Formats: sequence, structure tokens, C-alpha cells
Amino acid sequence: MRIAFVVGDISSAGGIERVLSILSNLFVERGHDITIVSLFRAHEKMNYHFNSSVKIISLSHYQYALKKQGGILRLCMFGLILTCAKRYFKVNNFDIIMGEGFPVNLILYLIGKKQNVVACEHVYYNYYSKIVRRLRLLIYKKFKAVVVLTQNDKRHFDRYLSEVYVIPNPVLSNPQKKSDISSLKMISVGRLEPQKGYDMLLQALPDVFKLFPKWRLHIWGSGVLEKHLIRLRDKLHLQNHVIFCGVTDNIEQEYISSSLFIMSSRYEGFPMVLIEVISYGLPVVSFDCPEGPSDILKDGGGVLVPPNDIVGLKNAIIQMLLNENDRRKCAAEGPIISKKYSPDNIYSYWSSLLDKLL
Repeated sequence: MRIAFVVGDISSAGGIERVLSILSNLFVERGHDITIVSLFRAHEKMNYHFNSSVKIISLSHYQYALKKQGGILRLCMFGLILTCAKRYFKVNNFDIIMGEGFPVNLILYLIGKKQNVVACEHVYYNYYSKIVRRLRLLIYKKFKAVVVLTQNDKRHFDRYLSEVYVIPNPVLSNPQKKSDISSLKMISVGRLEPQKGYDMLLQALPDVFKLFPKWRLHIWGSGVLEKHLIRLRDKLHLQNHVIFCGVTDNIEQEYISSSLFIMSSRYEGFPMVLIEVISYGLPVVSFDCPEGPSDILKDGGGVLVPPNDIVGLKNAIIQMLLNENDRRKCAAEGPIISKKYSPDNIYSYWSSLLDKLL
């Protein structure tokens, strides 16, 4: 089958690009003819590995993702990429076109690609404004199918659309070592941005460290809120307990040396990091934010806390630190749950869907 994955910028280092590297390699290994059509290209070097049989086409080498975009420039770039996309798909035919995210799918719709397009959603249903959500529904009604990441997102779309399927993201994680449940270190990983809720996490911690003064929290990531979060940490007198560690190319070692993972996000599309950490036998305390944590942790591996409930987050952390047996129970459950998201398992969902659509 000839399949095109259409993405904003395949050279970026985000979750969509990471997932596409796994999926495109899987599809090629199963005999499909795969092309990745990247609307823009900010970097020459790829951040993820692609099979040599995966064809990667860039419609524009403008470094859109690296530049601050004003309204007029955005309009000009939108017009340019529409022209490039229309020209490309006029002479290149595919059995299925996978549009990765609503902005990409809007472009595919505007250039007349509808009947063989599968819209792949990577954010939770209410991520966009009400007006954009209405526009998205009007467009997706014309497409062949919509693929979402969670059951809750499917329930939202099912109210308006008939061909909606849940296919989670695959995760490449089969560690040989497991986390050290006796460690006195907690860990969190994510961008230092409002979405990740680190301000709420810090507010939950003073009482935790009063009870457990020997414990530490290592936060890995970088972002625009770094200085603000450091000031908040210091204001809460957590300097001796919370360390902002920056970025690392060996996060696996940090998983292994920790005994609890905390996710304080306000929202997620599908938090692959949760699957990664539970595959290491690392117990989790997470907000039950939209969307994904409840899908992943419904059968164990961690504790879910109501969204944005700072007191609930504090109490859940305290309970986990008090009870090493609870941590060990979650540690045993996690690797079993994570196997559901192996590339082979996830490909079976895609294979069934493609057989149904063609």
C-alpha cells in the first residue's frame, strides 16, 4: 500500500515526529511504500532514526518553526505551502494520506484532498477554541476516518462523526534494568512550560519534604518558565529538595535511579513518557488530566489524582513515599501494562484499520 504521512516539520524534535519515526519504520518493514511529506524543514539533521526505505519529502525549506511569525508572514507562508502542497499531490498519488494534526489536515482539505485522508489527532479534543472545533468537525466529516489517541477523545468525536478509531502511540521501550524502588529520589520530566503544571507541583511539595526531609525531586527539562519556577521553588524554601537538572541524552539512567515519577500536567495529548517510565517499573503519581493518564494507568502502575488538585497531589505523593510496598506493587504492574503499547501491538491496530478502509 502506498501511504503518505503529512506533517508540519519532520525535522523537529517533538512527540509527533518521534511517533512518525516509529510508525514509518514499522510500515516499511511490513511491506508498505511510505513517504513522509514535511510541509517545512527547519533542520537538515533528523532527530530520530528513519529506515532508509522511508522517503522524506520537504515541500519548503523555510525554517518556519525557528522564526517568530507575525500575522502577515503567517498568511504568506500559509499561501506558499498551500501552493506547494497542491502541486505535489497533483502529481503524486497515494492510497492513504495520514494528516498529522488539524493544521495539516486543514491544508489537505483546502487543496482538495478529502476522500482518502485519515485525520490523526495528537491533542485532546478541547485543545482548540469552540470555533476551531466546529471547523474541524466540518472538515473531518469529509475525510475517510479520524484516529484519536484515547477513548475519551473518541467519545467526543463519536457525537458527530461515524468513522472514529482509537490507536494509541507506540513506544520503543524494553529496558533491561528496572528502577530502584529503595531510592530516595523522585523524578519528573517535561518542558518547563505552563502545560506541564510544575507551578502546581512545587506548591504541593513543602508538606511532603517536611515529612520526608531526606528525599529529593529531580526535574528534567528546559523551557520559558525556568527562571520563574526557580524563583517559586526558592520562595517555597525547597532549594535543598528540588533540583532543576536541565536536559540529558541519558534519561534512562535517571529512571533507573529513581523510585517515583510525578506528572503534574494541566493537559496532554497522549503522554508517552508515562509508558516509558512504567516500562522501567517506575511507579507514577499523575493528575488525571485530559487526555491519556487514565487510559494508561487504569489497570495499575500508579495513582491518579483529580486534575489540578494540588492537595490531592500532595497526599498521593505522601502515601507513595510512606508505603514502599505500594511502590513495589506499581513497579510490578507497570512493565506488563507498557507491553500493550509495543510497536508490534500498535501496528496490528493500524493494519486492521487499513484493511477496513480499502
